Amino acid sequence: MNWKWIVAIIAALVLPWVLRNLWRLILATWIALISTHAQKQGELLSNKINRLNAQGLKHDEILAEVRKKFPLSRRQPWYVRLWARFYGA
Repeated sequence: MNWKWIVAIIAALVLPWVLRNLWRLILATWIALISTHAQKQGELLSNKINRLNAQGLKHDEILAEVRKKFPLSRRQPWYVRLWARFYGA
């Protein structure tokens, strides 16, 4: 056997395992980044609402102020669409 054949056989056996685990690592990293971003946004929103409550604003006024600071996008973020594509949600 030629050394090229040996390398090709080893690559054929190892490459699928490496690619599968690399894809899992990439997905885990994306999920971690998404959840961290969502957690930070949630904390910012909670702090803003608490400050507005402390100022004595009414429910409608608080909602208007929060919508100014955190506008709701009609379009879903790219990571929500990606999550739905992989998990069928």
